[in-house]
Amino acid sequence: MRGIGMGLARHGGVRLAGGGIPPLHWFELVGDVVLYSGSGATDWLGRPVLFDNADTWIMVYRQGAQHSYDADGMIHVRFSDDEGATWTEPDVDLNSNAVTGAPFVGHSTNDTADAIIFAAPNGDLLIHIAELQTGDAPRGTYQWRSTDGGTTWSDEGQINADGDLYGGQDFVVVGSEVYITTVSSAWASPMAAHLYKSADNGATWTFVSVIATTAENANEASIEYLDANRFLCVLRDSLNAKTYQRLSNDLGATWDVLTDVTASLSVLQRPRTRIVANEPNRIYLFGRDTYTSSYTVIYYSDDNGVTWSPPFRFSSIAYSDTGYCDMLQRSNGDYYLLSYTGTQASASIREYLFQASDGYTIIFLPSQDTAILKPSPTNNYGVATYLVTGENNNAVDRVWRTLIKFDLSILPDTTIVLAAKLRLRLSSELSSNSRTLRVYRLKRVWSEGSGNGSATGDGATWNKYDTLNNWQTAGGFGADDCEQTDIGALAFVANPVLNQFYELDLTTSAVKDWLDGDFANNGVLLMADVETDDNLGFDSRNHATVAYRPQLVIEYRL
Repeated sequence: MRGIGMGLARHGGVRLAGGGIPPLHWFELVGDVVLYSGSGATDWLGRPVLFDNADTWIMVYRQGAQHSYDADGMIHVRFSDDEGATWTEPDVDLNSNAVTGAPFVGHSTNDTADAIIFAAPNGDLLIHIAELQTGDAPRGTYQWRSTDGGTTWSDEGQINADGDLYGGQDFVVVGSEVYITTVSSAWASPMAAHLYKSADNGATWTFVSVIATTAENANEASIEYLDANRFLCVLRDSLNAKTYQRLSNDLGATWDVLTDVTASLSVLQRPRTRIVANEPNRIYLFGRDTYTSSYTVIYYSDDNGVTWSPPFRFSSIAYSDTGYCDMLQRSNGDYYLLSYTGTQASASIREYLFQASDGYTIIFLPSQDTAILKPSPTNNYGVATYLVTGENNNAVDRVWRTLIKFDLSILPDTTIVLAAKLRLRLSSELSSNSRTLRVYRLKRVWSEGSGNGSATGDGATWNKYDTLNNWQTAGGFGADDCEQTDIGALAFVANPVLNQFYELDLTTSAVKDWLDGDFANNGVLLMADVETDDNLGFDSRNHATVAYRPQLVIEYRL
């Protein structure tokens, strides 16, 4: 199956400015097509998985009447001998023979759910299919085996005769042993993640350990072999509020502390990891990003999960059901990812083709930032660990705004700006209303100051933009203080999810103006568009955790 240094690299390279933030590997999406759609009563197609079996790629996916339990669900298999450029008809091999055993349907009155496909050390192909009953109650995992490359499959029954062993999650092969991750629960919170292994090519499966307990309430564990008997797992939070990570140094016999990595990876469902042959030191992680809506997303790590890149989303369109996906790399270096898009009632298999491009990404940390507060108009917050916008919902007219500046001088004026995002980590909120946060370019040369909610007299406040000079309009939104048209905006719901990053796409021409000198780079003003019961608190550049600080991510060419 199946990372971060300073400096500049060609071909998808990254530069870092202002601190050691994980880089975003710059990808270019070159293909986005709906590959397969259903019809009639069974028009939900999803949860595709891929396996590279020497010269043949194999795709496995589910078709049913809906995302959850239904009596008509089935698992299909397709084959490709040209790295996904074309695929066979469902349940037909490359020689146009019907695949014996397929489509795979549930046993008794069970429905099919999650599936994985992999090769045992002896070369046999194995498919694991988790099955459900009414109400999404688990009915165990069933194993199918092929000894002829996928043309013929034999049903080997329920693994360990255990109806609570819900598999189809992820796998890794280490030497002569195969490891699989499972969910152990009644498919309702609290849930647990378990590890099993086989030393006899899948003939028997032995329980190894609990990756996450029901008290920890995590599931859908990915698994990756690092080196020296080390495993890395990334796990979904059963409450859909966090993402976790856990390491083992002894092939899963014991596990280190469960680590909350939501700040780096947002809120993921069905995280899966893969190392591709051409990049043996990089771990790719992909799945469903649910931090505001649902997207198919990919991250990578070059340091075994110590740090992760920012996300690459395959589409700006959010879907209510999407993101359980899988990826392979073509021989020319292009990446091939299958996901699905739609609703829980109807969805289609979607193909994304992307590649590393001859461009760069640079991630800036702020050179200065501060909040300003209306009822304390002479107080400065230049060394505070927080930035705030909007009005508190527990106090009248307690209105905050935020100033941030990024030093972009490292980029020449010949830079072609392709995209720019302001990333802010939300750490607190006192909001009762949905609200749009807007970004405005500042015209004033303001000072950060040394205050932490005190009148230090040396930085920007609600009344002044530096030690001596008043804003044209208190609060910094006068026409001489900042532009009156925003260069970026993001809608927030009331009581948004905390402790994760939110991204605001910025107008690329506005960023380019800063580089060209056509508009002085004095940073930006952040403010809510109404400022009534819509307080949002973000981590500032003074936060002790560097990865939590604001980021300006610019994709560009020279």
